[in-house]
Amino acid sequence: MLAYRGYRRNGSTKMRSLAIGIGLLTAGVYLAAVLAAMIGAGNGMVLLVRGLVTVIGLCTVLYAIQGN
Repeated sequence: MLAYRGYRRNGSTKMRSLAIGIGLLTAGVYLAAVLAAMIGAGNGMVLLVRGLVTVIGLCTVLYAIQGN
């Protein structure tokens, strides 16, 4: 939430990326797992989806904290 406020105040793309990455790591992983389970995916598919969302979130945070 703070990263999103920082993005809105400064218009920084790095802050927007940080907000998206944190959102994916918190709510995104949970929502992806719930949606995959709701459509009847097996345990392996649920774990795969959670893992992919986590990797995307971490890459987004890494992009946000890199210099330049």
